[in-house]
Amino acid sequence: MSLTLLRKERGFTSKKMADELGVSQGHYSHLENGTRLLTPELKEKLCKILSIEIETLNEKLRILREESGVVQHWIASIKIHQMPLTRAFLEDLKYNPLKDKKDKVELISRLAQFVANRIGDEIIEELKKDDELVKYFQKRI
Repeated sequence: MSLTLLRKERGFTSKKMADELGVSQGHYSHLENGTRLLTPELKEKLCKILSIEIETLNEKLRILREESGVVQHWIASIKIHQMPLTRAFLEDLKYNPLKDKKDKVELISRLAQFVANRIGDEIIEELKKDDELVKYFQKRI
C-alpha cells in the first residue's frame, strides 16, 4: 500500500495532510511520490497522524523508493529545473551524451560540472519560493 492509499484510507486530502505536517502541498506531494525524503521529524508526525508504527511507515517508504526508482543519496534530493537532480542530469545527457558510457571518471566529471553550473541559482530560487528552511531556523534560534 502506498502513502497515497494510506492517506486516503484515513480520510485525508493531500492539502489536509500537508497542513497537518506543516509543509506546503507541493512539498507533501513530493514526499508522497518519493521525490523528497521525509525527515525524522516528519516521519514522527506522519506516524501520529496516520496512527501507524514507524516500522510500518519505513516499509511503505522502502516500497515507494523501489517503485519510484529514486536514488536515496542526499545529493539525489537536490532539485535542478524543478526535477530531482538524477532526472535533470539524465535529461542533460540526452542532449550532451557521454563519449564513453562506461567511463566512470567522465561520468563523475560531467555530473560535477552539471551540478556546479546549475546548483547555486537553483538553491537561491528554491529558498525564495519555500520558506520551510527559514521557519526551521526561526524555531531554533
